Amino acid sequence: MKNSRIVDSLAFLLILPLTIFTGGVSAADISQSPAPSVTVRAAYTPGIAPQLPILAAERLGLFRKYGVKVELLPVGDFGSTFTAFVGQKADTMLAGPDQIISVNVNSPRFRGVLSVLNNTLISLIAKPGITSVQDLKGKTGVAATSNDIRVILTSRYLKSRGMNVTDVNWLAAGTPAGLLAALLADRADFTVLPAPQLFVAEQKGFRVLVPGSGFGEYPTLELAFSADYIKQNREAVRRVVEAVAEAQTILKANRERGLPILTELLNSQDAVLVGKTYDWLAPNLDPGCVSLKGLKLVQEDVVVQSPQAANVSLALTVDESFVREIAARNGAIISTKHCGT
Repeated sequence: MKNSRIVDSLAFLLILPLTIFTGGVSAADISQSPAPSVTVRAAYTPGIAPQLPILAAERLGLFRKYGVKVELLPVGDFGSTFTAFVGQKADTMLAGPDQIISVNVNSPRFRGVLSVLNNTLISLIAKPGITSVQDLKGKTGVAATSNDIRVILTSRYLKSRGMNVTDVNWLAAGTPAGLLAALLADRADFTVLPAPQLFVAEQKGFRVLVPGSGFGEYPTLELAFSADYIKQNREAVRRVVEAVAEAQTILKANRERGLPILTELLNSQDAVLVGKTYDWLAPNLDPGCVSLKGLKLVQEDVVVQSPQAANVSLALTVDESFVREIAARNGAIISTKHCGT
């Protein structure tokens, strides 16, 4: 009897560290299915802070923890990242809901499976002499493309203030760094920027005309897969979703672990700038379902640029099943508050 108790105690001590390491979820609980053999190709864009969760999931060892092989594919700019994803050169990415709606116009090919941001963090920033939204009339803004999220958000905001979309002009400059460069070179009067470019512009004397909160509940980033890939590799997708959800939870709670990864992503040695960017991003990470209420606003804005987007079924742009499944088993890392709403 005494030896039996010793064996039981040793078994408990061996299991305990594993349970602590996995955040209270034992290896047996992670999946009852065999580890998927597929390698998931995950594209991301260096230099863009909200892309942090997918890189963090790798650097924190979470893909390994959940038993899924992931190959990270850095792509130079956000538009090219999405092109690689749609062209099946990547299996997943952190995409904008507006992109998913637009590409689903002809057929419901892509799904958002996990939210990253259910609100807008990018801010409208303008030259010092522009003190109100009405001052933008006749001015030139700069965006990545003619129909990217910056144009969409700005157009909706102008409309809410009694202005027309045609009251401003737009030019294209690619990446957030390119947008900032256009602003600094006096080729544009305003743009919409994320951090860290937002903070750099403020340091240069530009002013925030509309903060991200001014755009309301508006989902701007989600983990996405194609419907075909989900059907063929459901177990791999579920494990990726769980890993990226836990990465977001860690980033929200543990600044010390997240800062080095953000420093790598931004390729910056400016500790103050990286710190401000982290504090801007981390509290707003929202692992769970994409807000359908917010998606309706996104769709309304996409329709302005692409009228046929009105026919896209929002229910076919998301797949909430992974969030619901994971939350039932590992609710500490994921939320269902936006599911079905």
